[in-house]
Amino acid sequence: MIERIDVDGVPGVHVRRPGPLTVSLSFRVGTADENLPQRGLTHLVEHLALHPVGLTDYHANGHTGAAATTFHVSGTDERVQQFLTTVCAALTSLPLDRLEMERGVVMTEESRRGGASDMALWRHGATGYGTSSYPEWGVPRVQPEELESWADSWFTRGNAVICVLGDLPPGIVLPLRSGQRMPLPPLTSTVPTMPAYYSSGRGSAAFDSIVTRSTAASFFARCLESDLFERLRGSAGLSYAVHAAYDAFDAHRAGLAVHADCLEESEGALVGELIDALASVAECGISAETLEAVRRRAAESFAHPDFDAARLPSTAYDLLVGRPDLFQVEDLVAQAESVTVEDLDRVADEARATMLLRVPSSTVADWAGFHAAPLVSEAEIAGERYPSLDDSGQALVVGSDGVSWVLEAGPVTVRYDEVVAALTWPDGAIHLIGPDSMTARIEPTIHDLPDGLLDNVRDRLPADVLVMLPARDPAAIPQRTQRADPPTRPRLWRRRRA
Repeated sequence: MIERIDVDGVPGVHVRRPGPLTVSLSFRVGTADENLPQRGLTHLVEHLALHPVGLTDYHANGHTGAAATTFHVSGTDERVQQFLTTVCAALTSLPLDRLEMERGVVMTEESRRGGASDMALWRHGATGYGTSSYPEWGVPRVQPEELESWADSWFTRGNAVICVLGDLPPGIVLPLRSGQRMPLPPLTSTVPTMPAYYSSGRGSAAFDSIVTRSTAASFFARCLESDLFERLRGSAGLSYAVHAAYDAFDAHRAGLAVHADCLEESEGALVGELIDALASVAECGISAETLEAVRRRAAESFAHPDFDAARLPSTAYDLLVGRPDLFQVEDLVAQAESVTVEDLDRVADEARATMLLRVPSSTVADWAGFHAAPLVSEAEIAGERYPSLDDSGQALVVGSDGVSWVLEAGPVTVRYDEVVAALTWPDGAIHLIGPDSMTARIEPTIHDLPDGLLDNVRDRLPADVLVMLPARDPAAIPQRTQRADPPTRPRLWRRRRA
């Protein structure tokens, strides 16, 4: 049974269970709350807060997600209390003498990671939930005062929840600043018409949708995974791994995501089978047999003695994002028993209406009624035109309101008053990123630009959007003697064009 608790003024949820005490302290702040020049601030605060804990002989860690940052600990009552008090004290007064070392640690951690998913960038753009697709540009540039302000605003008692598994010891102290619960960032979309697709990567296909939170939507994800696994792996032999996920965004909406892998030579076949399977679900629905199989598996999960413990973190997240309803197992059983195939049909319709499909770069999906996600802007800025000095046929237009990088497929336009980040390099290049993730590139090596133009562009931008990057590898700087390639995805944060 899950119970509501209050620990030193922090609301939370609790499941009684014998064994080591396990506690998670979560704050309503994550990567989606950062703008691009700040990207990585929350992660850096997490590292600084954990440093005073030092090496431990018990489990302790932290995690920064899109909308929440969590500190975990498991051990004896004494060690858990010491960890919580130490972390909260550090959040109140960051150990800034450790800043330069933790910058290096966080930057090293990022360098070791694989590339983040680009789905967030294509759906949400370069703000909010889309920022997770970009590098942590804020880590090397952030100043101590900005870090302190960030921690003071977000890591507060009023913006926290606690999750306790085990016997709750008395007297836990959480020395946090007072504060308020912070609202979630909006779910933005840069895709004007759905369902939509884009081409990126090799060896897999995926899609995501945004649906209304419900037991039916959760069941739909499980049913869809079962059907796709049988079709893509069992019948067609195209995929090894087929996964579906259902994860809450906020109190009312959730993300539904599917991923399937394949060999590069099977990409076309995989896309065809996946789209045919989705069309079959749209036309014929999920079968009653598949629904009943999922319902049986759900009933088995409900009966497991550790079921409440397993769902405790998601219950705490619900409390953090404004969904205070506390469902007990009997409530979930009743909800599961009430789901019908008609409910699944309604979820399927909603999923189709918000679907963004990623197909391998060797394929397209317009033949199946999916709209191509925009690769260029609708309009070119008015201004002075500077043709490229190579043979690409591209041009740069710089005006009083913004910049357009004009490709064969059309203009990539970013207005000065909409710039969310301006990347600058010592060689003079400036890349302006708009909220829709469109990136207008000013490369002085391939355009004959008048003296003072680059300074004029920088002067039109707010100081807080400038991101000064270290010198580029000479091979990465476009030259007049070579063709300037349109942006593909040599880096994840550079949206594919043309």
